[in-house]
Amino acid sequence: MKICVWSKNPAKISACERAFSDFFRKEVEVIPFPAESNVAAQPVNKEIFLGAENRARECAKREKAEFYVGLESGLLAMHRKNFIVTVACVMDKDGNISFGLSPGYPVSEKIAEELKEGRELHEIAEEISGIKDARSEHGFIAFLTSNLVKRSELNYYAVLMALSFLKLREI
Repeated sequence: MKICVWSKNPAKISACERAFSDFFRKEVEVIPFPAESNVAAQPVNKEIFLGAENRARECAKREKAEFYVGLESGLLAMHRKNFIVTVACVMDKDGNISFGLSPGYPVSEKIAEELKEGRELHEIAEEISGIKDARSEHGFIAFLTSNLVKRSELNYYAVLMALSFLKLREI
């Protein structure tokens, strides 16, 4: 099974490969592409979904595959709180689209304001934690959870949640 992913980030590629392999119980071939999201570098609320969808659609223009995946992380404001979430957009070869979200983790109002002003989370995370590459497989969430949760796992769950639409189509 061939899947195109918008990213060259190894954490995102491996998360997609694992999610599709686990879901379909077969080997998958992941083709990575750098695709622009055409949203802010640090998207907020609906821009997160739009960025993920733009990336999946861009991949579909470049390669024939069974599925196309766009992943976008950003700031989601809900119930007077701010969370970092990853949104996965999975599009099948027929153009059907589904979205899935990762578990979200809270960030302070101070961090949320800096993100809204245009700073990227990895910059803030590197300052706070001393992590040299907060975009890595472990990410800022590993620092916040004492290595109990890794960034790649958030990507994995977002993709799995998006894939759940395949079961819904059968119902």
